[in-house]
Amino acid sequence: MRQLQLVVFAVVLKIISTSHRTFPYQVLSRLNGTDVEVRWKPDWERQVVHFSVQLSGSPIAWFLVGFSDHGKYRGSDFCKFDGVDVLDGYIARGLVMERDFQQDCIYYGRYRDGSFRFTRKFQTCDMRDYAIEVSIFSGKVYSQVAYNLI
Repeated sequence: MRQLQLVVFAVVLKIISTSHRTFPYQVLSRLNGTDVEVRWKPDWERQVVHFSVQLSGSPIAWFLVGFSDHGKYRGSDFCKFDGVDVLDGYIARGLVMERDFQQDCIYYGRYRDGSFRFTRKFQTCDMRDYAIEVSIFSGKVYSQVAYNLI
């Protein structure tokens, strides 16, 4: 498997609750000329989180959203979008991105507004996956965002 070195921009983000009904939580960012809008909503009944990611501005080859309860890159869990599909992975030793054997990020495609959407279960039973808990919806969490320019 081809290993990619990871350039990571990590930020402790305060989750912003908005009045947007479809995806009530959001994080907005600008990365080297690319505007990034990550929105999400919990589905308590199905125990999944629905994500919507909107990218505009400079084109990129791939983009990822990472999860961590420890604030470090190594050992963090991520869902990576490469323009075609979403890959579930983790950050290994040397900040190398590795593919998870169990793929828990489920891609739902691109939408008319240009966003791409995917889901992830709260609990995946994968030891390398971050267990999404109530804190992601109501406080501070550690989040990684990374991308690769075209």
